[in-house]
Amino acid sequence: MANKAVSAWHESEAGVPAVAEISMNAFFESMSSSAPEAKNVMQQAGPFGALHELLTKEVIASGMPFKMNITLETQPWFELFSYGKFSPEVLRNLAPSSFMIDARWVALLEKSPPSWLRSLHLGVAALEQGNANRSRALFKLSNAMQPTAVATRNLAIIAPTPAEALLLYNESFGRWKALAAAPSGGGTPEGSVWQLGRELASEIASWLGRSKQFAELRGWLDDEEAALANLWKRSSKGGAATDSFLITTMQLKLHEKEHATVLIELSKPSRCFAGVGGDAGAGRVDLLKLFAQATEAAEVEKNGGKPLDALQARRLRRRLGGLDEESGSEKGGRWGPPNLGVWFGSF
Repeated sequence: MANKAVSAWHESEAGVPAVAEISMNAFFESMSSSAPEAKNVMQQAGPFGALHELLTKEVIASGMPFKMNITLETQPWFELFSYGKFSPEVLRNLAPSSFMIDARWVALLEKSPPSWLRSLHLGVAALEQGNANRSRALFKLSNAMQPTAVATRNLAIIAPTPAEALLLYNESFGRWKALAAAPSGGGTPEGSVWQLGRELASEIASWLGRSKQFAELRGWLDDEEAALANLWKRSSKGGAATDSFLITTMQLKLHEKEHATVLIELSKPSRCFAGVGGDAGAGRVDLLKLFAQATEAAEVEKNGGKPLDALQARRLRRRLGGLDEESGSEKGGRWGPPNLGVWFGSF
């Protein structure tokens, strides 16, 4: 009966009769193969689509024209396709920011003249295919031709032991520091230099934190204190790398029982929780949990090191907004620092 009622409504004037549906589908199909007029284009498709069309000699979608723009990311691949090699200008950029692993791009790379960038890209492609031995050999070859932070970092992520990985990460960060200190980046665009530094610092810290190598993390942060301070000073605020680095350093402070430091740091006006990691993103959730853990740890410390009993825990949650003031029941409320700014479900 329910299906008959739905079908009857669907075919009525209030619904969408099958004839109308077929007509609309035919209209949209005809539009999808028609090139739009310039005046009707609201969003221009990206240059990587144009690169793919050049490579495959196939139109991705006739109703969506792709425009070939030469940018920092597309220039290497446009040159490889057009001239079969990378120009000296491209090879001077020691912080490449785009990679291709499609078999057709790999074939072009294989045919191109030897260069550190060629070996780096072939190594990335081999790693994506699961061939760690070939990728390791290619990254080492790339470094032999031109030492870079990127190739050394890639060697770190496939290192057989944590100790070797840490050595390679340190070497990679050292090469990044040398790049950052070079006049005008030695041919590497300034924005690329600092982006690489942010991502590398965040990855090293996060890896040490996730693997519970807190002594090594503390040593690395202390050794690189000046370089890291300059890095974050030169970097734009926010972003996944910045959030990740903050999360890791706060985890370390908790491990070192510096609960008050965590609470002070996460209560600063600059720590805008509503925007960390995106709206209610993973980074924001992690920082909120760290604030809660630090708050509870500080209370346990005040309690002589004894765990909070049920009454103490409820008082703590009421103070932080996790309990309804009138009923005393749990609520999805503000459970975080004073600068949270929005209601957030308790956890």
